[in-house]
Amino acid sequence: MRRTRTYIIYALLLIGILSCRKDEPAVEEGKVIGFSIEATPTRATFFEKEDDLKNTAKQGGNFTVNAYSSGTETAYIGNQRVRYFADDDKWRFWDNATDNVTNLYWPNSGNLDFFAYMPYREGSQSTCVTIEDYTSAGGPSFSCKLPLDNEGQEKIQEFIYAYSKDQNKNSTGSDGKKGVVQLNFLHPFSALVIKLNESYRMDIKQIKICNILNEGVYANPASTLAQGSSQPAFTCASWTPKTGAERQDLVIDVNQSVPDDINYNSPIGGPYVIMPQQLTADVFLEIIYQRDGETKTGKRYLYQATLPQWDPGKKYTYTLTMGDPLEEILFNVAVEEWSVVDYKNEIGVE
Repeated sequence: MRRTRTYIIYALLLIGILSCRKDEPAVEEGKVIGFSIEATPTRATFFEKEDDLKNTAKQGGNFTVNAYSSGTETAYIGNQRVRYFADDDKWRFWDNATDNVTNLYWPNSGNLDFFAYMPYREGSQSTCVTIEDYTSAGGPSFSCKLPLDNEGQEKIQEFIYAYSKDQNKNSTGSDGKKGVVQLNFLHPFSALVIKLNESYRMDIKQIKICNILNEGVYANPASTLAQGSSQPAFTCASWTPKTGAERQDLVIDVNQSVPDDINYNSPIGGPYVIMPQQLTADVFLEIIYQRDGETKTGKRYLYQATLPQWDPGKKYTYTLTMGDPLEEILFNVAVEEWSVVDYKNEIGVE
């Protein structure tokens, strides 16, 4: 009887201990929102190398994330900072007010649409990007006004973004863990690189790409995304010229002598960040150069049925040749994914 009474007392004590902890919710597996990230390093991430994306000593692993109840404009998470922590190889929410890690949790039911971007500070002047809006029909929208001069281009912190639709606490990222949102960051702009192929001895003074737009609005067609997809429709059609946008010239000041023994295919300008756009018949390339003491101007139209448009996330390398007569400009264009090797804007002949 005494032993039975002892067991009852222990049971009551245990119940009392558990009741004192009833205000601490149990965290189910996958309930805390996590992230799995893929991003081509660009000036948007501040780094040159793949590993530097997670190098917090170099301000790595910072982006802004927003989440909306799927199919609505109701915000669930607004402009929240996320940082990478090497100790446990995880991306965690960061509270700027307390300067500390914080956890955000999945809703018990329903899906979320995530919109994220780097650099993490919204509307940073140096990115030339303004976050416009989010709608359930169109997804995230942002606008840009890009500089079309050497100095302005070199100061740009490139902007990359990610969008992932219909995510929930059972979603998995590339790491296979539950409750993880897969974010694949993409570059919404185009890049131009100018190279020389075969050239006669001359002093190249200036290169212009004439009559291109530098203001545009991007509206992601969210309705075209499959459930759980993180890859938006990514073409020129997603961009429209901003109201009042004007056609301007991308001016590349070179003023360098090209020797006879030039290493052909040397870059002389770029990459330059431009807005994706359908090329029109009045977009042309102009080269001002000096030969035999005489300043000459050569011009070549970039708009042809066989030439590609400037799509987002692509790099277009135009390799130039001076034809005969000397004022004629010939070129071919190579199209590639915009890669990390294009981190810096440099003008010069190797």
